[in-house]
Amino acid sequence: MWFFKKSMVANAFTMANICCGALGIIQLLREDEGYQFAIYWILLAAVFDFLDGFAARLLNAPSEKGKQLDSLADMVTFGLLPTLILFRLIELVTTDQNTLSSVLPYFSFLVLIASAYRLAKFNISTQQQLHFLGLPTPASALFVGSLACYFDHEIMLNWAVGFAPYIQLTILIITTLLALLLISNIPLIALKFKSFRFNENKSTYVFIAIAVCLFAFLHLKAFLPIIILYLAWSFLFKPTTK
Repeated sequence: MWFFKKSMVANAFTMANICCGALGIIQLLREDEGYQFAIYWILLAAVFDFLDGFAARLLNAPSEKGKQLDSLADMVTFGLLPTLILFRLIELVTTDQNTLSSVLPYFSFLVLIASAYRLAKFNISTQQQLHFLGLPTPASALFVGSLACYFDHEIMLNWAVGFAPYIQLTILIITTLLALLLISNIPLIALKFKSFRFNENKSTYVFIAIAVCLFAFLHLKAFLPIIILYLAWSFLFKPTTK
């Protein structure tokens, strides 16, 4: 059909990605415990994010417009949404009403800024075919979404009375580390296969097996240790940058 372009298939998945991000933000704003369920939207968006690239390659229909559109969608779903989750978590454990406490949640904007920088850097990079330079935004978002699953609303309201400074400090440290990893040039494995032979992809298969086991036991909470494992795995089995 003359009005149909193959690139529209990939772009449809990208649009689904950005809709997931918007729906996650709406849930976060409307519900007190919405931060605990945002990871469902992040995970679904990550599936769509994979499918848009897969569809573009399968149909041999890559486009510069699709590449830019993908980054815009990722900015909403994997940049803004996790930033708002961190904002909400810091707010949740803030009991003091002083000026410093009211400013602390805005520290989460570091992840938003770093995500924007990471996506712009990826768009112009020609060195990230077989590895990543810095933490990919979907991994950062899944980490934050999984972290939120550990924060039960009622328990956090009780803990916030005595442990607020320590919880705040922990979240602020995590936020800083995520921002630094996003903008870094640290080479990280891309989990892409040149072939499916075990001997050529031994470390990748082992990582996937461990990740599946973690997911089986911890479910959505597993993404937090899986991302930490992913970083450790990249240091142990440093990807080639050539």
